[in-house]
Amino acid sequence: MKRFLSILKWEVIRQFKNGIYYVSLIVLVLWVLLFGLIKTVSMDNIIPLIILGNLGLTTFYFMAGIMLFEKGEGSLAAQVTTPIRNWEYISAKAISLSLLATLENLIITIALAGWHFSYIPLILGTFVAGFIFCLAGFISVIRYDSINEFLVPSILYMFAITIPILSAFWLQNSFIWYLHPIFGAYKMMQNGFAAIGFWNQLYATLISLATIFVLCRFSLNGFTRYVVRSEGERKTS
Repeated sequence: MKRFLSILKWEVIRQFKNGIYYVSLIVLVLWVLLFGLIKTVSMDNIIPLIILGNLGLTTFYFMAGIMLFEKGEGSLAAQVTTPIRNWEYISAKAISLSLLATLENLIITIALAGWHFSYIPLILGTFVAGFIFCLAGFISVIRYDSINEFLVPSILYMFAITIPILSAFWLQNSFIWYLHPIFGAYKMMQNGFAAIGFWNQLYATLISLATIFVLCRFSLNGFTRYVVRSEGERKTS
């Protein structure tokens, strides 16, 4: 645990030096200014949607950007030769970005809705959703070498991941949304403003755990295929 905490600490320092925290602050201010001007909309209903959409930038695209940057500077390939395990490398990035996104969205929530919400469900749902977004970003970008290659496909990936946002406007209360892997985390966030019931809480927990497990496996497999094996083939060629 001490070893992993040290890796996590250095990941946070690297992200800070690379300006990730400054971008997050700018995004936070923009959301507050934009929705702070709207007085006719119930923030209790719209905040989970804001968070889900915001996570696309502060987790999915941040993770993708970090990976492309590290590929470009060669540190990703060098990772293969370090004692850091693959799961430690991926987890440190996902956890640090998810914590940053959780803090950012908590501040946004307080700024827009005050203190009248349940903190634990909202914080837990935001962190879980952020972690899923990070892993999805990692899996999506690992095969690409430049932002130009990744930009267009990333829009399709983001639409597929954030499509449950439409559940607030289209096919409300339809069972189909429960089949989407991010919907569990979205229900957790909703639980911060209105009780969703025991069975919804159980569903949200189980599908979120299952999604994280599957994405972790895909992330590790992707790292092995596109980084470890590629680096090995480059050295033997």
